[in-house]
Amino acid sequence: MTCPDGVYISEQKEWPSINSVFCYYYLDGWTPSGGSDLYTQADDYCIAQVGGRVVDILCDEENAYIAAYLSESDTMIIGLIAITSTVKTVSDLRWNSGMPMDYLSFVNGAEPTPTNSFKLTVINSAGQWDTAAETMTFKSLVCKQVIDT
Repeated sequence: MTCPDGVYISEQKEWPSINSVFCYYYLDGWTPSGGSDLYTQADDYCIAQVGGRVVDILCDEENAYIAAYLSESDTMIIGLIAITSTVKTVSDLRWNSGMPMDYLSFVNGAEPTPTNSFKLTVINSAGQWDTAAETMTFKSLVCKQVIDT
């Protein structure tokens, strides 16, 4: 099976360490509309436009692939979200897809702690994740969909 046709740039990828095939939809020029929280806006957009979810990142190769979409100063929302309203450690997070959190790539000191407030998780062009960034603007979004093989 191949990725569904659509107006978005899509690419089919299979990672050796993960037993699934995925379609990625790079949405250049995505900007939040205001209102609900940024992650919810991004995930709702992915669901409505392409039937996928905000990208989860399950291995180093996939992390590098997603980071390559970003220019040096850009960040992008990823699907690492809070299990409950109180986030104190990484164990209080989960992937929006329900996949296990076997792979992590946090910027040093950017993992959730009781002293920083969690809003969402972003990835930078170096492939590092951050949950503590305060000021964020987004120019793009990657949605991901599992396809049956």
